[in-house]
Parts: sequence; C-alpha cells; structure tokens
Amino acid sequence: MIGTRGGSAVTRMIEGSTIALDSIRANKVRAALTILGVAIGVMVVIAMASAITGINLSITRILESAGPKTFFVQRYFSGGLEISDGSDEMSPWRRMPPLTVQEAELLRNLPAVRDVNLGEYTNGPVSFEGVELKSVDMAGMSPSWNQVNGGEILAGRNFTPMEYAAGARVVVINDKLAESLFPGRDPVGKRIKIFGQPF
Repeated sequence: MIGTRGGSAVTRMIEGSTIALDSIRANKVRAALTILGVAIGVMVVIAMASAITGINLSITRILESAGPKTFFVQRYFSGGLEISDGSDEMSPWRRMPPLTVQEAELLRNLPAVRDVNLGEYTNGPVSFEGVELKSVDMAGMSPSWNQVNGGEILAGRNFTPMEYAAGARVVVINDKLAESLFPGRDPVGKRIKIFGQPF
C-alpha cells in the first residue's frame, strides 16, 4: 500500500509537470510575459531594499559622527515655530541667563566629559570676488568643534587654540560653500568677506 501511494504521487507530479510544460509551449507569449513580470517585480523589490539600506546606513553614519554620547546645552530649547513680540511671555530666551565660557569650562572639567565645544550661531552675507551670498548659516566655535560635533576637514586645516584665543580672523568653510564661492578653484588660503570683514 505504501509503495503504491508513493508511486501514484510521483506519477501525479510527473503528469502535472507535463501539463505545465505543454501549457507553456502552447502559450509562449503569456509565459514569457509572466516570467518577465516576476523578474521585474523581484528586481524592484531588491532595488528598493538596497536603497532603503543605503539611506539607513547614511543616516547612521551621520548620527555616529556626532557621537552617541554628545549632548547639547542651550540657553533655551529652540524648535518648531517661534513667534516673538519682544515680551517675556512670547520670548522665553529673555528670561534665561546667557551661557558663559566659565560654565563651559566647568563642564569640560567634569571627569566624564571628554571635551566641550562653544558655539555661537547666526547667518549673514558671505562674498568672494564678486560672488555674494546673502544668507549663509555660520557658527563661531572653539577648536574642538570637529571632535565634539563630528566631521572631517577635507583640505587645509582647523584653526589652532592660539588663533582661537587671539580672535584671529580665520574660517573653515564646508564643501557646499566652497563650490558656490570657488567653482573649480582651490579655496584653501583665499580671503573671503563675512559681513563685509575679511577672513
């Protein structure tokens, strides 16, 4: 009985395969289109999975460059839509005392803190030889900015602690600003103007 059932199952499988092959031979165009549709579907799924994986890795690298243990201390939380009429009720930063360099040094001296970066942020005009950009985001930072905030210098160098202490007019620009101000040229060592002042 067992041998017979096994034999009939194999026979049914062979018959089913023969019927399927005959159907493919009889409808070659439909079979080709079906195979093509399946192949395109698989390729789209693989492409989407690759794109999503690439985006995830890119975002992960950006977050890792800032460091998993980096935290920010600000005068007040700034996020979303801010409406200010100049009053204490509408402008929370008026009630918050400014952060000081001494407070940053106290944080730097904590045993669990590796380093502290001081930052002052604004935006304004930047120009070079007739090319003028009206509103460029910029920040004044301490020399440890790339250790704390993450990032790497592609060409040139960071400013030194001595230049920082002396308030030297030196600037590190990102690749996007370099492309805008110096298309096809090396920006290292060039003199640009920020708010009309040479750096």
